[in-house]
Amino acid sequence: MVKLTEFDKIHRDSKGWITVARKQENYTQRHYRYDQIAAGAEELIADTNAFYSQNTFLQPTRRLEYIKELKALYIDVDCPKVGFMKDAALYLIQEELIKTNKIPPPSTIIDSGTGLWLKWHIEWAPAQALPLWNAIMQYLYDQLEEFGADRGCLDATRVSRFENTVNSKNGATVKIVESNDITYTLRHIQSEYLPQLPLDWQNNSEYTIKRKKGRKTKVTALLTWHSLHYARLCDLAKLVELRNGDMEGCTEYTLFLYRYWSACYKSDTDDALQDALELNQKFKKPMPERRVIIDTKSAEKAAAKWIAGEKVKWKGLEKRAGYNYKTESIIELLQITSEEQRHMRTLIGSSEKNRRQKERRKAERRAENGKTERETQTALKLSQVKELRDKGLKQKEIANQLGISAEPQRFTYGRFFVQDFYFVYDYDPEAGTASRLYRFLNNQCERYHPRSDSWQPSPGQWCIIIGEDCFYDEIEPEVAAKLTITIRV
Repeated sequence: MVKLTEFDKIHRDSKGWITVARKQENYTQRHYRYDQIAAGAEELIADTNAFYSQNTFLQPTRRLEYIKELKALYIDVDCPKVGFMKDAALYLIQEELIKTNKIPPPSTIIDSGTGLWLKWHIEWAPAQALPLWNAIMQYLYDQLEEFGADRGCLDATRVSRFENTVNSKNGATVKIVESNDITYTLRHIQSEYLPQLPLDWQNNSEYTIKRKKGRKTKVTALLTWHSLHYARLCDLAKLVELRNGDMEGCTEYTLFLYRYWSACYKSDTDDALQDALELNQKFKKPMPERRVIIDTKSAEKAAAKWIAGEKVKWKGLEKRAGYNYKTESIIELLQITSEEQRHMRTLIGSSEKNRRQKERRKAERRAENGKTERETQTALKLSQVKELRDKGLKQKEIANQLGISAEPQRFTYGRFFVQDFYFVYDYDPEAGTASRLYRFLNNQCERYHPRSDSWQPSPGQWCIIIGEDCFYDEIEPEVAAKLTITIRV
């Protein structure tokens, strides 16, 4: 009977899809919810070479851009490769790293048959926390590298072996060496072990990095690269989705970029190729697998240089090796439209940047009452008009005192002198019809909805009150009651 002690600790409250894989003659993987795996473990999990994903996915696809929940940190320590026996490596890790507070005590240490898996259980974090997750993973990898840490573990889609199953490489049973009930948060590990990576506490954002002035630290720079590569991958996946897989004219370039960015992000060129092949299958007209492998081969070579941290000279400056395309060039080559850019994270042009900046500024200008500065000033002016009207001043007197126009159609706040009034658009007196019907009562504008036979607030129609719209007709309430609205809303 398969025991799922470690699996249960990580995934018992998971809401996303979990990958279950096996490697017999071929590698196969399926995706399940936690309840399905817990109830059908005997049927779903093989006795030999059985694996599961540490994190969960939005869709039944083990791809980075579909990460839903981050549930654990983990490092695969392949100690025999660097000349350590497992017992010796474990002793040195405890003495030199854990007891000296260089790394947090693992929640679980597993003997995988050929090496050790160190896992730190964390309270689940959303995909937005991936940059911070990656920074912590890189830190743990750096500390454990001398003991044979596998760089492939920096991949958030990584799978590990189920405990109590067999590793076919040497016939050993995967077993738990040490286990406790410690569950961390990313914020706690960052504050205790990576204090040089400050968080923006003021905005109460656990995963937003607040940059300090001066020279960037190595960890902050790493975080920026991870964020960019991840965002680029998400943008490509979104573009394919928006086009329903119709990538004709840019199929090869899309797969090339995807393979390159995936390899840089995961530091695993083999896994990046599989990601590219999976993306290829989402196209309406997929390329032959052999062509994908050959035509995007240069992406693997460039990524290997980037991963190794090689430097090149470019225009007299030293740059990190690899392909560093300009955003504008990618947009042009992939023919990304302005409408598609609205759904992108980083593949956006200057127009879309300006649009987003305006939206952000507009949101920032909104006061606590939910109004922009202009709306606040309009409301203030309206209250002044009402106050003066209540004192008995006439329309022209109010206009002169407040410095506003008193013309019938352009008197900005003159509607306060009408106890109530109704107005319509596309009015046909003979037929008794109009396309829209409004009324202004008690300083509030409302629109009539014929389907529900009700009046509903319409604050956007302030243009009538402030004289910005003169394409309407005023009517009496008795006429409004008999009116037929031709456009139903």
